[in-house]
Amino acid sequence: MDTALDTVIIDPPASVLAERERLGLDRHDEVWDGEYHMVPQANNEHMRVEGELYAALLPVVRRTDLEIRIELGLFDPAVAGNTNFRVPDLVIYAPEIGSLRGADGAAALVVEIRSPGDDSFRKLPHYQHFSVGEVLIIDRDTKVVRRWELVDGVLVESPGGPIGHHHLGCIPASLHTDDGVLVVTTDEATTRI
Repeated sequence: MDTALDTVIIDPPASVLAERERLGLDRHDEVWDGEYHMVPQANNEHMRVEGELYAALLPVVRRTDLEIRIELGLFDPAVAGNTNFRVPDLVIYAPEIGSLRGADGAAALVVEIRSPGDDSFRKLPHYQHFSVGEVLIIDRDTKVVRRWELVDGVLVESPGGPIGHHHLGCIPASLHTDDGVLVVTTDEATTRI
C-alpha cells in the first residue's frame, strides 16, 4: 500500500521551484497560506478512480451551467498570485469563477481521492473559507465516500442516505460504496469504479 507524504517547505529556493516546473513535477503542488506543499505523484489506482469518476460525472455536468476539471487549482480570490491554493482531484464550478490560474473561490463541489497519510482532511478549513458548496473525500483503497456540505457557512459532514448513498446537491448524481467498489448513479447510468 502506498502512503502519501506531503513535504512542506517554507520559502523554497527559486531554483528548486524552477527545476520542479521544468521537469513537470509541480503539477500537484499547493501553497497553503504561503507554505509550499510538494505533493507526490498519485499512483495508478488513484488516477484510475479519478479518471473514471470524471468520465461518469462529465455527461451530467454538461447538462448544467457548471464546469468540471481534473486537478484544477482552487485559489483564494482575495489573494493575488499563487500564494494560497489547493489542487483537488476534481472541481465542479460555475464558469464565472474560472480564471487563467484556475477557479477563484466558491466551487460547487471538490473531490479529493485520499491516499493513506495525505492531507485531504486538512484541506477542509480551506474549502470552508472559500464557501465550497460540497466536498467529497473518497478513500482510494476502500472507496468509502464521505461528504460535507456547506450549511450556514460551515462544512458539515453528511451521514448519507440509506445504505450510505450520498446525493450531490450541485448535480443530479449519487455515490456510494458497494463491497469495495465506488458506485456512481446518474439518471443516465450506474458506473462501478
